[in-house]
Amino acid sequence: MVAVVAILAAVAYPSFTYGLHKSRRAEAIKGLLSMQLKQEEFRISNTSYSGTPSQVGNPTSDYYTFTISGATATVYTLIATAKGSQSNDSSCTTLTLNKADTKTPSDCWK
Repeated sequence: MVAVVAILAAVAYPSFTYGLHKSRRAEAIKGLLSMQLKQEEFRISNTSYSGTPSQVGNPTSDYYTFTISGATATVYTLIATAKGSQSNDSSCTTLTLNKADTKTPSDCWK
């Protein structure tokens, strides 16, 4: 009986962890997309994009930190960096979205 439970746990835990990381990643993606919209709203009233997350609705998250890199009058890159237990989502620890709508790593946005 104990062996059966151990086998089930060994099979189920990785699937559970993957699903948990993926759902948290979806929240980060939602935050980046929201920041993207607010960047465009900000740019309408200003001469450049914002380099300050709080000016474009910096999302709050227990699992990601949101930052902006390289904001100018024509470009920006939004970054979500995993923290805490989400850092174990090894191939998707940093998600980026730029002005050209390039999303990296692309597999993490699916």
